[in-house]
This record gives sequence, C-alpha cells and structure tokens, in this order.
Amino acid sequence: MRVQMIGSLTGMRNGARAPQRGDVIDVPDAEGHSLIAQGMARVADSPAPAAPEAETTEAIPEGEQAIAVPAKARRARKATA
Repeated sequence: MRVQMIGSLTGMRNGARAPQRGDVIDVPDAEGHSLIAQGMARVADSPAPAAPEAETTEAIPEGEQAIAVPAKARRARKATA
C-alpha cells in the first residue's frame, strides 16, 4: 500500500530514517491501514486534505480602536490525596 505521511515519525524504521511529513512510502496493507486509522497518513493517490480556512478579521470602523481580549484563564487542577 502506498501512503503519504501527514505526521512525522522519529527514530529509525527498518534501518533507515523514519518517514517525515509529506514522504510517500510503500508499506504492507496492515501497516498502511494502521497509519491511516491513527491519522498519521493518507492513501497516496487520494487528493490532499483541504487546508484549514484562514481566520477572517473584520475591518475596524473609522474612529474606533481595536482592543485585545485576553484568552480565558485555565484553572489549576485540584490536588488529590
């Protein structure tokens, strides 16, 4: 099965550098299906996944100022005994 890597792997694979993002590799069917199920690869002949849409920004009306809104703070986890 021929797959294109979506994610990168580290280390060695069969004595060679592990495949990186964008590499097209031939693997046994079981391994290919496993990589696809994990979201690490896609079938090489299929179209590339759609790029995420860019965040749109609205124009600021003349005479107004933009203000920064801080992100919501995360609460610390409670300690358990």
